[in-house]
Formats: sequence, structure tokens, C-alpha cells
Amino acid sequence: MLVSCLKNVSNKFKPVLKLYSQTHVLRTRYKQNNRTFTQIASLHTSSPSLAIYRDTENVYAYNIIQSLPTTKNVPVFSITNSIDNLYDFDNRLNQNWRTKTASEIVDCFKSVLNYCTEHDINLADPRFDKLVDGLMDNIQHLTDSNLCDLFHCLIRLPVCDSYAARNYHDVWSALDDVCCWKLNNWPLETTFVFADYWYRLNLGRVGKYTTHFIERIITSGDILTKSQLVRLFFFINICRRSFNYDFDGAIEQYIGELSVDEMAVIAMGCFKSQRPIHLTYILKQMMETLKAERASAHEITATAVLKVLRYSSSVLLVDQLMDLLDHLVSEVDRLSNTACTHIALLGTTLQFFHEESLQRVAEKVLRDLSNTEAVRVKDIERLLLALTMFHYTPKTERDIFQAILEEVDRPERRLEFMKFPRSLACVLNFLSIKKMYLHELMSKILDREYILELYGKSPKKLPREIFSLDVCIDVECPDYVGNRLDPTYRRKAAKWLVEYTPTLDQFKKLTAADRFVLDVTDAVAKMVNGNHNLHADHILPNFAKSDIIICRDGDRFVTPSGFDAYQLGDLMRPPSKDLTWYAIVPVNWNACIRDTNKPLGLIHMKTRLLKSLGYEPILVIWNEFMPLKAQEKVSYIEDKICK
Repeated sequence: MLVSCLKNVSNKFKPVLKLYSQTHVLRTRYKQNNRTFTQIASLHTSSPSLAIYRDTENVYAYNIIQSLPTTKNVPVFSITNSIDNLYDFDNRLNQNWRTKTASEIVDCFKSVLNYCTEHDINLADPRFDKLVDGLMDNIQHLTDSNLCDLFHCLIRLPVCDSYAARNYHDVWSALDDVCCWKLNNWPLETTFVFADYWYRLNLGRVGKYTTHFIERIITSGDILTKSQLVRLFFFINICRRSFNYDFDGAIEQYIGELSVDEMAVIAMGCFKSQRPIHLTYILKQMMETLKAERASAHEITATAVLKVLRYSSSVLLVDQLMDLLDHLVSEVDRLSNTACTHIALLGTTLQFFHEESLQRVAEKVLRDLSNTEAVRVKDIERLLLALTMFHYTPKTERDIFQAILEEVDRPERRLEFMKFPRSLACVLNFLSIKKMYLHELMSKILDREYILELYGKSPKKLPREIFSLDVCIDVECPDYVGNRLDPTYRRKAAKWLVEYTPTLDQFKKLTAADRFVLDVTDAVAKMVNGNHNLHADHILPNFAKSDIIICRDGDRFVTPSGFDAYQLGDLMRPPSKDLTWYAIVPVNWNACIRDTNKPLGLIHMKTRLLKSLGYEPILVIWNEFMPLKAQEKVSYIEDKICK
């Protein structure tokens, strides 16, 4: 169990965390269409098995762009005078290569390539030192043909331990500079060829060339073919950074011609560069294409398109998104659990509820839950987000929340939580919405050293999930004996996690949400005979919005006093048990399921916690309250109190 791994945190926590958090980037070779490529890999250096995690999404996208037509004839790579014995190999490398020409140096790389691959000799071998020195001295004299040959050699050579390995770092960083120097003089298709080389070396994100290549295309105004556009978005996906580019305009001109796989590559580029698609025409076309090809669409394709649809969600497309989910329900059993959890997440941004898809996804995940390869902790986190948001309990043979509670506590999950430590806090927080707690795991994420290592010293960086769990312990975990947030630290963190209570004379312009709260406050004030008989404050500091506190002594409302001793971040219990205490909770439109008056799961949690503290929660629903006239608003709240 994760708990047993992290005992005695003060002495053992940091080494354990570093064991799984410090990684090196490695290259590993794989074959495709009789050609050898290399793939980026995260290597946990302390792992005895040196486990390598491949980015299968990028490999899949690369296969798609490989099938696209190009206009550039790449020079054929051929080897002459290949060395086949150790004596010739040593003699060939042990020369003064500083006096040789660039072409002679490249020919040497080619001549020793086969021997290196057969005997697992990589560029970090000291015997390459003189050849690399010669290459550094002649790097500026390399022709385009020399560059192509050299890239082919580097791609085929056995991998080094890291991109920072001796010799290897010198070579690729020098080639990076040369490619950047030549970039503006190359024809457009040639720039794509070299971007492809950098990806195959798994240095597309590490080096400068791919970024400069993308920026050149963006700023040059070159008219791209459909094939070039899709390939461009693949490299944007590799870089994972934002670019100042008219994504919508570029996509719009070809959207009707794209296959669902090509759309997936474009979707990856948009999502990884954090650029949502704004044109509803493009989003509609993506949905129609995915619906039409849903039966044959690969799970990675479906996932990529679903991610960008959710990221680019528009209220104008709710009906079309619901229709898309209607069509995708039949594909749940065929798709992977990861793809299915993105089906479940599709409605979370716009908060529209599609019961059938959630039910089917929950059933599928529950069947595979104990299989750590089929269902990852990230998949569990995503499914819990959707289920708890809509306060939905699927009709499954076994309660899915109880099953997840038991699953995350299994020893087999500990390495995953080490790899994705932030997911643990999210999963535990989602379970707390259902009033389910794992005390030992909570104690670990509330440990001071754990928080310091993951989030730093500043209370500003503390995530709401951890803060909320600490508050829930006060209310619902009387037998908890583990770690807690320091009270001073918690109060400082609360300042960054709560929102101000709106007032008419506030400096910031009033929003629609602010006016709603003020309308509720005004109606409550009329009901209790004045503002002096109400108190607006954050009873539960793990919720951003404040509530309105009123109290009644028999049949009359009285001033709610006794809260002066509390500070922001404290749990505000009713000061007196002799009075009846109410917490008026304004429930905004974005705290309800779309087009309904049903509150989201967090509001259900809030009402439960308020009741546990001794308050009677009164929910004031936006779309029920705002259409009413002034006196009707007062009556609306009175009726809820009198029920």
C-alpha cells in the first residue's frame, strides 16, 4: 500500500518521492513499415526494471501523418564501405578528425553504423570522442545531404541513457543550431522533412528547431495544403506550447475534407497548445464526422476529438453534443476505458447530464476496475469527476463508489499514485463528496513534507482538494488521528480559495452572480426585519461562495451573534444550541445541472456538511428565484423555511 511505503515520512518521504518523480528522457527504437524509429520514453532511474512509458498517442498520430502525401523526395540513405570488425572500427574512429572535411566525417558515421547497431555501441562511447570533436569543428560546413545522412545515422544508432549523454548532447545541440540557421532558406516541404527527423530522434520538444519551424510557417503566411496543415498540427502537439496562430481560419478551409483520423491529429494540436476552437462550424463538422465513423474510429482518435470538443464547448452546441453521446453509447464496450471516461466527461464543462452514457461507462469501468493496465488512476479520477458532479449513482450490481474506495487502497495502485501524486488528492476529494474517507491516505497527503514537496511553501499553491479534505475531517471524521494542516497555514490558504461576499459599494463591477446574491440578501433582510438580523460569511471555508446566516428564537428572528471569534478558514459552528440556525445558500445557475433546478454534487455535499454542523440549509435556486417579483422572492424563502 501507498501508506506503508510512506511511513516515517520525515526520514523516508523525500527519497521515495524522488524515486518516482525524477526521470530522464530516453530514446527507444521500434520498427514500422520495415523502418527503424525511436520513441521518447520516461525512464524512472531507480526502478529495477527500468520501466519505459511510451507516448502511444504521439506514435499513433505519427502513423497517421506518415500516410499523408508529400511533395519532397527525401534522399535515399545508403551505406558504402561498412566496417564489420573491431580492429577496423577502432582504427576508423581513432584518427584526427579535426583535419577532415564534413563529408568525410559523415561518411565515417555511416561506415561504423552497422557495427554499432550489431554490438550495441552508442554515441556516448569514448571511442567516438575524436569523431565528435571533428564534427563540432566542421558543423557549419554540412550540406543538406550531409545533414540528412547524419540524422539517419543518429536515428539508427543504439540509444544513449539520456539526451544529455556525453557526445550525444554535443551532436544534437549543434545540429539544432545548424537547422535553425538554415531554416529560413529551405523550401517549405524541406522544413517538414527535418521536423520529422527531430521527432524521430525524440528531440522535437527538447530542441529549438521544431518551435522555430512552426513559428516560421505561422509568420510567413505560406498557404498550406491539407496534408501540410495536418502535419503542422502534429508538430504543434509535440511542442505542447501556445502559438499565436489563427487556428480556426486554418482548419476551416479544409474541415470538410478531413477524415476523422486527420481531425484527431488537429484536435491533439489544439488541445496540447491550449487553444480551443471557437468556430461552431468546425466543431459541428467534427461531431458529424465522428458520428459517421464512430464504428471504425480508433479509441485514440475518439479520445482526441472528444477532448477538444469538451475543451472548446459552446452553449450553442449542447443539443448536438447530447446527440453525439446518443450515438457513442453503442461504442462504449468496444472503446478503451480511457476513451470511455472522456465520453463521461463530455458534459462536465457545460454541465449537461446524459444518463445513459454515464451508466454504460460506469458499468464498463467497474468490470475492469481491478485491472491496473485497463483502468488507470487517471481514468478513476475522470469518472469520479463526472459521477459526483451530477450527483449520479449508476445502477450497477456493486456500488461503484465503494468499489473505487477499496480499489484505490490496494497495494497495486501505489506506484500509479507515485507517478500521478496529484490524482490521489483528487480521488480522495471526490470520494469525500460521497461521504467516503480513507484516513491513512488522507494523512499522507496532509503531511507537511508531502505538501511542501509537491506544491511548495506558499499557501497560495495549496489545491482546494487537500484544503477541503482537512475541513471535512473537522465535520465528518471524529475518529481521525492523522496529519492535519497547520491552523495558520490553513487560514492563509483560505484567503486564496474563497471569493469575496458581494456588496453594492464594492470596487469591482457587479456581475450577474453578484446581483443574484444581493437580491437573495435583500429578500432575506426583508424577511428577518433588517440587515442586523443576518450575517453573511464562509461557514464552510472549503466552498468559495459565502452563505447567509439567520437564526430564530421561537417565532421571531434575532441577531446572529457570536461569530466574531472566528477567522477566515475556521469552521463556523452555530454559537448557541438554544436557537434555530439557518444557512441560506444561493445556488447560482452554474451550480445546477443545465436547464434544470437540480443542484450539482458539491451543493449536495454542502447541505450535508451544514446539517452536520447544526444549520438548516435553505437552497435558493437561481432559475426559481430570479423570475419572481420582490415580494414573491421573500415568500419563496419563507416557504422553504416553513417546510
